Amino acid sequence: MEGSVIDYENNEDQISSIRVLKERVNRIIEKVRSGYPGDVEQAEQLLSDHGMHPDWEFAISVTSVN
Repeated sequence: MEGSVIDYENNEDQISSIRVLKERVNRIIEKVRSGYPGDVEQAEQLLSDHGMHPDWEFAISVTSVN
């Protein structure tokens, strides 16, 4: 997402929107983690072992799991 921010002086709205989206995704991940122990870690391991699912590879040039 950060890679898509347009490089111009007034990009605060884009940066703010990305921050809000990332926070929302993190809350969803925490809900999944609390409701289904081990699933997030298993998903992270699958991503690490096999990479991005082919249906999503076209949209993302670099994958990292933090």
